[in-house]
Amino acid sequence: MLTKYSHLFQIDIHHSYFSNGICPGLQIKPTRISQQIMNAYGIRMKNSPSGVVIYQAVEDQGTGNNESKIKAPVVLSFSLESSDPLFLNYTQMDIAESDAKIYFSSTLPSEADGLIPISPKNKVTFTSIQQTIQFSPPPENTALTIKLYTIAGEKIYEEVLSPEDAARGTFQLVIPDEGELLLNLETEDGQVQEQSLYVLSDRVHSYNLLGVLQIVVFPSVAQALLDGQGPVYQLDFSARKTTWRYYFIDRGQNGFDQFKLFKNGEALTEVGGPEAVQLPGGQTAQVMTLQSPMALQERPSDKIELEVSGGSQSLIKLQLPSPNVNRITPGKDENGQQVFYSDIYVYL
Repeated sequence: MLTKYSHLFQIDIHHSYFSNGICPGLQIKPTRISQQIMNAYGIRMKNSPSGVVIYQAVEDQGTGNNESKIKAPVVLSFSLESSDPLFLNYTQMDIAESDAKIYFSSTLPSEADGLIPISPKNKVTFTSIQQTIQFSPPPENTALTIKLYTIAGEKIYEEVLSPEDAARGTFQLVIPDEGELLLNLETEDGQVQEQSLYVLSDRVHSYNLLGVLQIVVFPSVAQALLDGQGPVYQLDFSARKTTWRYYFIDRGQNGFDQFKLFKNGEALTEVGGPEAVQLPGGQTAQVMTLQSPMALQERPSDKIELEVSGGSQSLIKLQLPSPNVNRITPGKDENGQQVFYSDIYVYL
């Protein structure tokens, strides 16, 4: 019997900060348990320039009929990690919510029309894989049945608490899987409490984790995709928009007092300043602030220029540098809303 491989689905990542849309510091990895599932069912992952491609094993029976090796519903969980410490600087994400992680789940469709989007705004807070579960205690002297299911509906855990233990309203649960799980608490008289748990092992719960993606694959769908092209899931990140502040330092004591900014040859009208400020080192700078936030770019496409004159100097025209993603300063605007500033220092 010959084993071949067929395209099951793929996950692509696009980031508008990069000129080619590819973010080199992002990685998609199966969790430990998902890797075991993939090995058991002959599912392979191959890295691509923009993400990963998942293939399923196909058994050729020699009779012209092919069969998928996926014979039971599986949940594949992937961690999304960044090795770039500056990722949040150039990515439009809320830094204050760094404890919350991106979460996406989908049941693999047998037919897909175009891309299936993944929103980076959908976030949850994950907890340890061993945790204390709290619940409303049932009536006195009533036992409680605990059941745990994957998002595919497979029961992976069951335990009965005695009336004494159920009355405490808490219990310790060592969860045998990762990602989103469904917890079902049922009393003897049939009353049910349900809740979703989002859990990760300590190995996955690392500082560079951005999120978790879960794909449910049913055998009938895997079989239907043998002769077709599986769907493409696409996660789009936007470049962070910052308010650009230019600090002009006249270290030559030229007496410059006329400043004008241009963008791609057109005079900028929505500009604050120039305003004289004193820097920590004692120098005086003229600060000009672009009022409309601009997206950071790996290779900036906009040209910002300065025309400056005054004192004994004639008109000078300079092309100004673009912001450095290493220097992002959080602050508040006049309405109290959080903004991010890009400070650029220019010596004249």
